[in-house]
Amino acid sequence: MIYWIPLIAFALFIVDWRITRDNMNVPWNGFGCVRNVIKGTAQLPMQYRVLVPWLTVLLGFGEVYRWAYMTVKYLGMLVMLYGFHWYLGQLGVDADLGTAILAGIVPLTMQYDYADAYWEIGLLAIGIGLILGGESIWLLMLITFMACLNRETGCIIALIALLYIRPTIPLLSILFASVIGFIIPRLCYGKSTRYCHWNLIPRNLKEIRQHPSLLNGYTHTVVLLVVFAITSIVGLMPDNFLPVVISVAIVSAVLLIPSMWNEPRVFLPTLLVTIPMGIRI
Repeated sequence: MIYWIPLIAFALFIVDWRITRDNMNVPWNGFGCVRNVIKGTAQLPMQYRVLVPWLTVLLGFGEVYRWAYMTVKYLGMLVMLYGFHWYLGQLGVDADLGTAILAGIVPLTMQYDYADAYWEIGLLAIGIGLILGGESIWLLMLITFMACLNRETGCIIALIALLYIRPTIPLLSILFASVIGFIIPRLCYGKSTRYCHWNLIPRNLKEIRQHPSLLNGYTHTVVLLVVFAITSIVGLMPDNFLPVVISVAIVSAVLLIPSMWNEPRVFLPTLLVTIPMGIRI
């Protein structure tokens, strides 16, 4: 399976391109947002999601090139698939099957150009796997730092560490890495305005009433969250997996408030629990 991952990632890359190419240049997501993030003029929450923009500029030797951004997106897909495959192996479930399921579900979340969604799953999977496997604390700190630079969901790693690791130097190191990952973008770019209200629940409910459809993004979100809830209740996993379920559940519940539910990519982290537990049921 691992030898097929570059090809699977390329297939996902092509699908993503065909779906999102028409909104790549809008200023509030994806490639269209990179220049504004680098200049410090983007709106929240994009302004503080700096990993992909910084990698794009680094790869472009200080310039923002589309090819550099697309390369970073493809690398994110590789990190997602390889990281998820390794993570499932740490859990002792069928890694090949789980990675194939992930590759089949991810296209349902492709709506707008967001490279950070792929890095999110990969970094979270690696971080959780490192915690459960008791691997290198230095590598875990790096992954936690990168995850927090990428998206706010990087806090999942810190939450799992709080629930899983006794108060020790390693735990403090992980928390330190997560705090630094949150602080650095804010120190670099200062305050910024948010592009929408914090509480989007009323807007989501209104949209669902006005545009009911079995094929829109709201339906995809419901499927992701319902399956997450069911597998969390009846799934058969080792006891040490409970911190992962609790942490992902907390973050997913919080995300219901400031997120547009018709963008199911927001709830991709639930697959970190749904897929391995579903395989074990």
